[in-house]
Amino acid sequence: MVLSLKPGWTTLADKHSLLHFWKRLLSLRQEYADLLIYDDFEVYDMGNVDVFTFAKVTASGIALIALNFSADSQGWSKPDDVEGQLDVLVSNVQSSEESVLAPWEGRLYLVS
Repeated sequence: MVLSLKPGWTTLADKHSLLHFWKRLLSLRQEYADLLIYDDFEVYDMGNVDVFTFAKVTASGIALIALNFSADSQGWSKPDDVEGQLDVLVSNVQSSEESVLAPWEGRLYLVS
């Protein structure tokens, strides 16, 4: 008798799977709830139809989010009025170049 493995078992074991990515997002949402959930946000570069960049600014800190909604790589830079060091909390693409967003890439930065 051979026991079959649960369907999707490779996804459960893969630290780079979509499942683990969403678990990470939910964990960050819980950890930074006062920063990511509540209050308003400020949108930057409203004229850019490919890249949506916005910040959540609260008493507990600043989160900067950059989202590339195109199938092409897009140049990106920190908005001029955001001061401080950018630390990537999560990205859906392993990228070594901060100034370029890969196609469909999203990044969440914590500003320190």
